[in-house]
Amino acid sequence: MKVACATLAAVLAAATLHADPLQCNLNGYKPGPGLSATTVSGSLTVQWDGDHGETLRLRFGLAAGTPTIQELAVRKGTGQWATLATDVTPDFRVTTGLRRMSNQQMAPLRGLGVELTPEIVDRYRWEPFWDAPLDLSAPGGRAGNPPPAAGIANQPGLPRKPEEIRRASASYHVTGCDVKTNGARLEISFPGVEAGVFAGRLQYTLFKGSNLIQQELLASTSEPWIAYKYHAGLKGLSTANARVVWRDTANNWQDYRFGGAKNDAEVPLKTTGRRSPSSHRPIISSGRAKWRSTSGTTGTGRTATPHFHSASARRNTKTNQRDRGISRFTARDREACSE
Repeated sequence: MKVACATLAAVLAAATLHADPLQCNLNGYKPGPGLSATTVSGSLTVQWDGDHGETLRLRFGLAAGTPTIQELAVRKGTGQWATLATDVTPDFRVTTGLRRMSNQQMAPLRGLGVELTPEIVDRYRWEPFWDAPLDLSAPGGRAGNPPPAAGIANQPGLPRKPEEIRRASASYHVTGCDVKTNGARLEISFPGVEAGVFAGRLQYTLFKGSNLIQQELLASTSEPWIAYKYHAGLKGLSTANARVVWRDTANNWQDYRFGGAKNDAEVPLKTTGRRSPSSHRPIISSGRAKWRSTSGTTGTGRTATPHFHSASARRNTKTNQRDRGISRFTARDREACSE
């Protein structure tokens, strides 16, 4: 069984919502100072101490089965609450393909006289560098050592078939949530999420003493040899007085303020890559709310800034070594699941 963990990116879109009552199980919740959860009138409100003397508040509800951040607010000390976002919903999209073993792995095994049985092929499917599960071109069009064109054992040949590739957006059929205290963390889980071949739950994790908000899709599939990439984000953020701030590939800050004609297409940003643990990712801000990766900084700001964290993909197989970092705020630009 493959297990995937997709995390946050930022996507701006409009949302029309219909509120449903949210029933939450608080049996795993332990009240404590600086980290609280309450249910009132069909919604869940959590409040916690952030950093730099700030307090944050999240109010969750349901809209046609979709978990919704009805309100995200922050205040400094005992000051007034500032609402940063309302009626924001998660957005996860996944693309899957079939993982193949490449000639690069097969050559040394053949040299050692190892028979390439289905068991051997399945064992080393997760090791290839040259496999590109979303590439439908004819053999010979790519450099390196691609999978054998004729196929081998239980592995189909090339070119890949269009039906191997599936794209899906997450659908939500949530009726309730589970709230659990985990040390200085609070975990809010919403079972009832499907994303293509994956099924599981949406989870938010809040950290006492930090403005970090982690959004994840924890899902699994029983289908074999699934290679995947994903886009993860939020939708429903207003573009009024909003801007995007990021470090480009030369490590210089770039700043774009929204306005003008509407653009329905997504615009990839080329940002600083995985050069070091402090590499920055795209930062999306809506009004005075700034969204960033945990290693990013926003420079100046007019108010307190809760931060949405983006973690790496992970599975319970050897793909953990290949997929680490597959999406941090935005999935990879290229249409291939190879590195």
